[in-house]
Amino acid sequence: MSRQGIGLLRWAIGGAALLAAAGCAPPMLSVDDAVALDGRPVVFVAHAERPQVLGLRSEIEHVTISFRVDGREVRRADTGGSGRAVAEFRLPRPGITAFEARAVIDGCEQQTTGTIFAWSAERPIIAVDIDNTICRTEYEDLLLKAEDVESRPISGSRETLTGLSGDYHIAYVTGRPRIYLEKTRAWLRRNEFPPGPVVTAPRLRDMIKYKTLKRTMLANLRRRWPNLLIGIGNEPLDAEAYGANGMLALIVNPSRRHAFGLHAIVLGDWASVGRFFELNRETLLSPADIAKAANGEIPLRRYVHPWRNTNGQ
Repeated sequence: MSRQGIGLLRWAIGGAALLAAAGCAPPMLSVDDAVALDGRPVVFVAHAERPQVLGLRSEIEHVTISFRVDGREVRRADTGGSGRAVAEFRLPRPGITAFEARAVIDGCEQQTTGTIFAWSAERPIIAVDIDNTICRTEYEDLLLKAEDVESRPISGSRETLTGLSGDYHIAYVTGRPRIYLEKTRAWLRRNEFPPGPVVTAPRLRDMIKYKTLKRTMLANLRRRWPNLLIGIGNEPLDAEAYGANGMLALIVNPSRRHAFGLHAIVLGDWASVGRFFELNRETLLSPADIAKAANGEIPLRRYVHPWRNTNGQ
C-alpha cells in the first residue's frame, strides 16, 4: 500500500475513533482462503467479529466455530482471546473446493463459505502485490465506499498473470487490512484476474508496523508454502520483504525516485514481466533453481528494449 493509502487509512481510523457508536452491531463470521497442497492438511481460519463504524471491527472472544466439509462437521475450534479460530483437516478426497464455518453468536447462528484452492507441491508460487502493482488504486473508493469500482487494472497485469497461472500458483499478498478482504476478492473477480488466495494484514493496528509487516506475512506463508519463491511488487518495501525471505524480487511499474536494492530485478511494465519469464522459463519452473537464482548462484537473462529515437531525428 502506498504512502497515500496509508495516510487515508489512518484518517479513516481516526474518524472511526471519533465516531464510535455506543450501540452493538450484529456479529459477523468470515473466513480466510484455504489451500490444499497435495494431500497435506488444510488450514481453516475463521474470524468472529462485530462491525464498527467506517468498516472497523472488534474481535468476539471465545466463540466455538464448527468447520464443515461436504456438509458434515470435521473440526471445532475456539476463537480464544483474538476472535480467530484455526483448525487443520486432511481432505478425504481430491476435488473439494469449498468449506463452511458455522457459529452461534449472541444466540443467532452465523454461517459462511470459504474457498479451497488445490495446489501442487511441485509448482512454484508467485506472491503478487495489489496496490499500484496490478491495481491503479483509488483509495477513497477502497477505504470509504461499499464497492471499489473506480480502481483500474494496470495495463498488461491481468493478461500476464493469466498466462503465468498455467505454470505457477498465484497468491495475492497485500498489506491491506483484512477488513478489505471481501472488497479485494470482488475486485479481482470483477476484473477477471486468475483465481488465487488473497492474504491480507490481520488487523488495522498492524499498519503501525507497516515497514516490517509484509516481511512477517511472507515469512509465515513460506513456512506453509515452501515453494513461495517469487514476489512481484512495486515498492522498496516489497523488494526488501521478498529478498529477506529468500525470494526472487521482481519490481514492476517502478518509480524513478526509489532505490530497490541490487537484489531486485526492475522491469518497466507487465509486458516486460512476461518476457522475463519466457526468457528464463527453464530456471523459473524449478523451485530449486529459483532459490539458487535468488541467491545469485544462477544467472538470469534480461530482455533489452531496442533503442528508439525520441527526438524525432
